[in-house]
Amino acid sequence: MKRSGLILAALAAIAIGLFLETRVTRLPSARAAKASKETTSSSVDFRVKDLDDREVSLSQFKGEVVLVNFWATWCGPCNIEIPWLIDLQNKYRARGFTVLGVALDEEGRSVVAPFVQAKRFKVGGAVQSMNYPIVLGSDANG
Repeated sequence: MKRSGLILAALAAIAIGLFLETRVTRLPSARAAKASKETTSSSVDFRVKDLDDREVSLSQFKGEVVLVNFWATWCGPCNIEIPWLIDLQNKYRARGFTVLGVALDEEGRSVVAPFVQAKRFKVGGAVQSMNYPIVLGSDANG
């Protein structure tokens, strides 16, 4: 008796789960999808300053694939990934790809600019500097 009650409860839970799954995973109608596309954009634009105090906006890269990388000079994992980002920029720049490095150091340009100018990374057997645009991010930007 106890066993059959457990089986019935499990079957009921499965049936409820299947019912809810079909309600949650339904795809929107073609009309709803079209209306949604017309009212939203695929990215959010933002404006920040680069290391030369020029304004850079995400919309400047329209038509390109942009990998926005938030990093800091003091961040160990960030320093590990920079050679990979340099390599990606080398390989795919000509195909409309850009890495955009957003430096989040509290001290801003005074620490980031010297780091970018002096720091070199080993990439594929060669030593290279950061070869992608670097901008200064802050809490005020976001």
